[in-house]
Amino acid sequence: MSKPIVSLCIPTKNESQRLKNTITSIIAEKCFMNGELELVISDNCSDDDTEAVCREYAEKYENIVYNRNETDIKDRNFPKVMIREKVFEAYKDKPYFNEYIEFYVAVLKKQTYNMMVELQKKLDDK
Repeated sequence: MSKPIVSLCIPTKNESQRLKNTITSIIAEKCFMNGELELVISDNCSDDDTEAVCREYAEKYENIVYNRNETDIKDRNFPKVMIREKVFEAYKDKPYFNEYIEFYVAVLKKQTYNMMVELQKKLDDK
């Protein structure tokens, strides 16, 4: 698989069911299936089955990166996932964010510089 163009980052804690729904939706996207999009999940020491859900998907898909913090790092979890070149954050409570994924991948493919897209602003405008 080629190097992903965009990293979609999800900081999470104790949201296994919502996270599972989000991952299922993302892996169906064309840009994920062709390797242009990677999913980076940072689990902030969840005590539900978030770890099991994430590890199951990470084992199946090489473009899912899973990190689990052994202690609760609170607000530092978000910046921890934002270490890639071209990233945006997925908001798990916004089911319509997927309509933006293909658009942003297409835009970022044309860029030659690092860029962070604040998806929240676009979603809040809806």
